[in-house]
Amino acid sequence: MGLTFYYDWKARIDAPTVRRLIKRFRGLEIKLPFEKVSEIHEQNSPDGEPTFLLYDHPFRQGCLYLPRKRADGEEELVGMPALHAMFFSVYVEDAETAKIGLASHPPTERVSQLVSGPLLVNCLAVFVAQIVEIQRRL
Repeated sequence: MGLTFYYDWKARIDAPTVRRLIKRFRGLEIKLPFEKVSEIHEQNSPDGEPTFLLYDHPFRQGCLYLPRKRADGEEELVGMPALHAMFFSVYVEDAETAKIGLASHPPTERVSQLVSGPLLVNCLAVFVAQIVEIQRRL
C-alpha cells in the first residue's frame, strides 16, 4: 500500500530550463533524510542528446491519464505517454521508491482524437511531481 501525490504544474519552458529545475529538485532531495537518491534519468530527449543518464527501458515514465467520454456516453481514462521526461528516485528503508520528475505531454485537447480502446501500456501513472509542460522544440 502506498501514498500517491499528483501535482499538475503547467508551464511553457524550454528543455534547458527544465534540466536546471530537475537538478535543483535533486539537490533539495539529497539534503533530506533519504537512504539513497538516484542519478537523474532522461527519456526521449527532444534533441536526441540526453544531458542525464539515458532511460530507454520499455516501461515508460511520466504517463498521464486523462478522462474522455466514449461514444456510448461512459467516461474512460486514456493513457498519454510523455513526450520527454526527466526523473530520479528516492529510497527509504521499508518504504516504496518514489519517482520525482518532470514530463511534457501533447496538448490535452488531443485526448478526444485518440482512438478508443484499452489504455496505452507501458506508462507510469504514479509520478510524484507529474507534469510540467515544456516545449518539445529547442
